[in-house]
Amino acid sequence: MTQRGFIQLGVMAYAAIAAGVVIAGLGIAVKVQTARLAATQQELATERGHFAAFKEATRTLGEAQLARNKETVSKQEKTHATAILALNRRYSDLDARYRGLRDGANHPGSGSLPALPNAPVRVDDPASSQQFLSILEQADRNTAQLIELQQWVRQQGQ
Repeated sequence: MTQRGFIQLGVMAYAAIAAGVVIAGLGIAVKVQTARLAATQQELATERGHFAAFKEATRTLGEAQLARNKETVSKQEKTHATAILALNRRYSDLDARYRGLRDGANHPGSGSLPALPNAPVRVDDPASSQQFLSILEQADRNTAQLIELQQWVRQQGQ
C-alpha cells in the first residue's frame, strides 16, 4: 500500500461528512434564530403601536376632562361671583339699616324703614325698634362671619 498523505481516506470522508453536518446544523440554527428575531421584532412593533394608541387615547381623554374641568370651574366662578355680589348687597343694605337705627333715624318717615300704617307692629314703636335693632346687630355679626368665610374660601381656592 502506498500512502500519499498522513490522513487516511476513510477518516477524511468521515470528517467531511461531520463538517457538512455541523455546517448544516449551524445553518438551521441561524435560520431558526433569524425567524425568532423577526417574530420578536414584529411583536415589538405591534406592542409599540398599541402603546402609541393607548397614549393617544389617554391624551384625548385627558384633554376632554381638562375642558370639562375648565367649564365647571368657570360655572362655579360665575356662581360664586353672583353669590358674592348678592352677599355684598345684603351686607350693605343691612349695614345701612343698622346705621340708620343706631344714629336715631328710626322715627316715622325717615331712614330706610318707612312707617307702615297697616303693619302689625309700628316701626316707630320703641320696643319693636329695639327688637329689630338686636336682629340687625345679629345679622351684622352673621354677615361679618360670612365675609370671613368667603375670604377663607377664596384663599383656599388659590
